[in-house]
Amino acid sequence: MQKVNPPKEASRAVQLMRQFHLAVEQRFREMQSVGDYAKLLGVTTNHLHDVVREQSGQAAGEIIRLRRLLDAKRLLSHSDLSVSEVGYHLGFQDPSYFSRFFRRSMEVTPAEFRQQIREKYHSKCG
Repeated sequence: MQKVNPPKEASRAVQLMRQFHLAVEQRFREMQSVGDYAKLLGVTTNHLHDVVREQSGQAAGEIIRLRRLLDAKRLLSHSDLSVSEVGYHLGFQDPSYFSRFFRRSMEVTPAEFRQQIREKYHSKCG
């Protein structure tokens, strides 16, 4: 039985999705807009939106947001950086905007999240 190759459009979509994920991993701190990634990858913003939604079931902006949130949680959990420093590290120019971004996703402020993690860790260790 002979293998059937996927259509070129499908393989291009998979390739673009891989490139997008790689770009997000490498640049999420300095690039936050889907338009910036589209420009970097040489496609239109609408095309990138469509391909990412089709390939992942998520919006491109959501993937970027979740990656930034993951790093915020990592830094709040495992570093002694202040909340403002964490925000600056992730490309937020305004610490209050970082706090709103974090709270909207996590339903607690960055400081509350850090406190909860530390309390949870200390209760397991002590």
